[in-house]
Amino acid sequence: MPASVKRVGGKYRVVEPSGKALKNKAGGAADGGGHKSKASATKQAQAINLSMLRAKGRSVPAKKESSGYEQHVNRLRIGATREYG
Repeated sequence: MPASVKRVGGKYRVVEPSGKALKNKAGGAADGGGHKSKASATKQAQAINLSMLRAKGRSVPAKKESSGYEQHVNRLRIGATREYG
C-alpha cells in the first residue's frame, strides 16, 4: 500500500491509494495533521514507503554516506562560517 501526497483542505496530506489519510499503529494520522509544503509531505511519504518495503523483507539500498570532505564542502557552499573538523 504505497503512500502518496494529496492536497486536502489547504494542507498536503500523506494518503493511502484510496485517498484516505494514512493512519499509524495508534490510529492517528501518520502525517500529524498535514504539511505546509508538498516537499515535506513527499519526503515523509517516501520514508513511509521505504519503511514498508523493509518491513516486507525487500532489499532497499541504504542512503549514501558522504565523506567528511564532502560534508565540509557542502557546509561552505551553504554559507557556514564556522570551522568544521
